[in-house]
Amino acid sequence: MANGGFGLSVLTAVTAQNTRGVQDVHTIPPAFLAQQLDSVLYDLKPAAIKTGMLPDAASVEVVADKLMQYIASLEQQGATAEGSPANHTDDDAGRDEQQKRQSNVQLPIVVDPVMISTSGHALAVGSVADALKRRLIPLAAVITPNLSEAEKLCGDGRPVQSVEDMETAAAELHKLGCKSVLLKGGHLAQLQHQQQQAAAAAVGLQQEEAAPQQLVQAIDVLYDGQ
Repeated sequence: MANGGFGLSVLTAVTAQNTRGVQDVHTIPPAFLAQQLDSVLYDLKPAAIKTGMLPDAASVEVVADKLMQYIASLEQQGATAEGSPANHTDDDAGRDEQQKRQSNVQLPIVVDPVMISTSGHALAVGSVADALKRRLIPLAAVITPNLSEAEKLCGDGRPVQSVEDMETAAAELHKLGCKSVLLKGGHLAQLQHQQQQAAAAAVGLQQEEAAPQQLVQAIDVLYDGQ
């Protein structure tokens, strides 16, 4: 209830996990996922939406369809209130890209393309990246991938292992249709720390003998097209 708001959730998957990692993922059936979305969207009227783990392409399709239907209902209500006719289609595969971006102003959508757990377990099948790029990312006000997720979404095989790589990847991801990209660099800081440790080990230094390590900073990259 911070700032007078309520947090509502829709389950997309259930995991079997512990401190050692994720052992298994059970995907919520698409029909029940759709029912949950209807229950939430048409009750307390969300002011903003954030997506997280979507374990397969079918889940992405359901979420995108329901969000488009809800956005269309908001636009229709607005048009009716203004006394102008509403003219929208819910499930047209060729939805106009500009209309999508305008919808983001009414309902900010944050897409966190969760595909890999911190322990390295795959939380989504391979087809999810394509579905996200085709259906959900164009609806987003902002997407928030980490380094490995950015690599998967870019899909060109190039690693993202430096700030320069992050800047290039953010610009490429922005072309998918979202309004902005926040590429999270926490894993880059972890990688730099591991490289420092490896360099010290390579010359046979023990931890207490090694020179003081350089400060490792976590750097995020925000790109909005400019």
